[in-house]
Amino acid sequence: MIAGAENRFKAQLKKDADADGVGEYGSINALLQNGLLGRWVPSIPNQRAGLFYIGYIFRVYLPKEADNAEQVFAAYAWPENPGGGTAYFIDQTGAVQRTRMETTQYAGAEGAPTAGAAYTGEAFFSDHSHGFRPGRKAHDAVRYVQETRRKGYRFAVDADLSKFFDRVNHDVLMRLLARHVKDPVLLRLIGKYLRAGVVIDGKFEATTAGVPQGGPLSPLLANVVLHELDCELERRGHRFARYADDFVILVKSHRAGERVLRSVQHFLAKRLRLELNEAKSGVVPIEGCEFLGFTFRGKQIRWSNKAEREFKRRVRRLTSRSWGVSMEYRLAKLSEYVRGWMGYFGVSEYYTIVPTLDEWLRRRVRLCYWKMWKKPRRRIRQLLKLGVDKRHAILTGLSRKGYWRLSRTLGTQSGITNAWLAEQGVISLKVLWVNIHYPDGGPRSRRQSQ
Repeated sequence: MIAGAENRFKAQLKKDADADGVGEYGSINALLQNGLLGRWVPSIPNQRAGLFYIGYIFRVYLPKEADNAEQVFAAYAWPENPGGGTAYFIDQTGAVQRTRMETTQYAGAEGAPTAGAAYTGEAFFSDHSHGFRPGRKAHDAVRYVQETRRKGYRFAVDADLSKFFDRVNHDVLMRLLARHVKDPVLLRLIGKYLRAGVVIDGKFEATTAGVPQGGPLSPLLANVVLHELDCELERRGHRFARYADDFVILVKSHRAGERVLRSVQHFLAKRLRLELNEAKSGVVPIEGCEFLGFTFRGKQIRWSNKAEREFKRRVRRLTSRSWGVSMEYRLAKLSEYVRGWMGYFGVSEYYTIVPTLDEWLRRRVRLCYWKMWKKPRRRIRQLLKLGVDKRHAILTGLSRKGYWRLSRTLGTQSGITNAWLAEQGVISLKVLWVNIHYPDGGPRSRRQSQ
């Protein structure tokens, strides 16, 4: 049965290679002979009569512009099209089936292992684990830290796992997973997925450690590994919060924090074979701790300075004068980003910076309009159309000052008003923040109703 199915599979691959051409990595037959296309593994229980085919992983290193570090993007790919392609599997009837797999910047299609991701392990995961679990989110972890801080826990053990997804030990992971998954077929499938190998710059490399990033299975496997850490910290009675591989432990004194950090480092190295990044790990006052993009100042949760710098960097890119797109498309992408950013960072309780950031955002948009109008005659005509008096329209339109300077002049602001920008689709950070914290209309409306 298996031999016949494999032969039909190879025949289908050869047929597609003849139709679609041979990729830059060589012929289909050569890749099959060298084992570079993947491995045959039994299917999961509901398709035991079939076979799944695990392809290699096309790995790309993406630079993190914030700190010049590198993150790994991995997605299953195929020789005919290294950015995506055709996945093959044998169904219950023995026929060769094919399905199209696409990869994007944020997620990779992982084929057969995705079926195993339906097992979430919610029955045994810790309540302190908030990452990639139904009904839980990063905001829950941040609020837990703030509540614990109010109980007198003034120091944080800020631990950073060094290259966690690249260094997960396969033996440790499979041993921990076998405690909760009793189906040997599914375990073999996940094992094959972990050892499928990667292609970097056209060269195949075996994967002896790590979990591929970019797909739905990786966060689940990360939670399985770090659940052991959760259980150990709970056994010791610590207050902590974890989101995937980011976690913080709260203690009442610096001395206690140093002791906890040493013991956690020893536990990770001995039991899970993981390492802490000593340069980024330490014991700090809670006010100096940054967790999931937030800081804790006074009685407030605030977004971090790093998050604000990244917001401004992205907005500058979306409002760049050299980006040759229509204003409608630009504002649509800007609104999309601003809504998403405030959807996450809007839980910040620090309001003072919001109006200032809102004004800066509108000024960036005015700069785009001023650049779009280009020539003085068109600038004057547009300002007059927007209701600016003739004198200010001419003075502003003929000015030789720079775009950024002119975006804050009386003529520009009296024509390109906040209300007019809102009509064009510019989102207000202030309005979004108020809607998040006062969904019923805010304190003023409540006083009026009383």
